[in-house]
Amino acid sequence: SKLMKKEMPENLSIIVKMGFGYNVFRSLRTNLYTDEFINAYGFEESESLDGSGIIGGKIESDAVSESVIIYGAKIKYEIQEGLSLLVDYTVRNSMSDKWDSSIMDGGNGGDRFSLFSLGLAYELTKKVDTKD
Repeated sequence: SKLMKKEMPENLSIIVKMGFGYNVFRSLRTNLYTDEFINAYGFEESESLDGSGIIGGKIESDAVSESVIIYGAKIKYEIQEGLSLLVDYTVRNSMSDKWDSSIMDGGNGGDRFSLFSLGLAYELTKKVDTKD
């Protein structure tokens, strides 16, 4: 355990996150050059193009929903009291292959969406010290 133990500065914290979510979406896949319809989830065919919610002859219908596994990590580095640098990486793994309206052959289904963010956080309220 002595080899694994790392001393971390007080102004640095690492947070690991994992959870489950619920995603509600519609997806429409078309050819980029000809705008020809390929596949869709959450859309129905329509002959009329003058109504609201119609995209290229497709009208919105009930949205598709599915479960999502979420995991990632966040690093917080406090530069000074009340000001921190945040680095966050989060991955959302779907239980199906419908987010991009493309079902992959060979059983390699399961779409993934990753988000990397970098930012500053400023604390508006002052910390109250409860120690006497």
